[in-house]
Amino acid sequence: MLENCDSTAASIATELIDNYAGFRAPEKEQVVIHYVTLMPGGLGGGMSTKAGNIQLNLGKLMVALSKSTFTTIAVQKTPWLLPLGALIIWTELWATAKIDVSENDASVIFSMWIYKDSEHTIEDSKVLSVVNKERAKYGQTLLSSSEISRSLKALESIGTIERSKEAPSKWWLREWVSIKYR
Repeated sequence: MLENCDSTAASIATELIDNYAGFRAPEKEQVVIHYVTLMPGGLGGGMSTKAGNIQLNLGKLMVALSKSTFTTIAVQKTPWLLPLGALIIWTELWATAKIDVSENDASVIFSMWIYKDSEHTIEDSKVLSVVNKERAKYGQTLLSSSEISRSLKALESIGTIERSKEAPSKWWLREWVSIKYR
């Protein structure tokens, strides 16, 4: 492009570009797939989906890998099955990233999600009251503080929540909550 310019214009343009123009690729937003899917109020329980669940589902992972091995062998013998084989392998592996969440645990995470602050945290002291407020709204029996403690431990063990590092009196919601209405 600068070949058709005189040498002075070309040197000025080159200097401007070298010193004052920066080029970089646009930043990509990181895609994060970790969420809990549940009905309003946590009715019927829910499902936690994230890559970290794969290690918790070791049995499912072994079954998925064995099915994937048979699929791979079939695809080697019949190459036109490749798209179907890839779909089977993806489906099997994706299934290992899902963990069922009990109805009590689902109602706890649902309530925490509804009452979270802008940092996705909620005061530990508020959990009992907001959970039982939401459970009453959906016609569920109220939970005792020990039942809520068990749910918090269960949700913490699967990595759905954790104690906030900035404010240890708060719970940080690590997973997004996706509420389904059907």
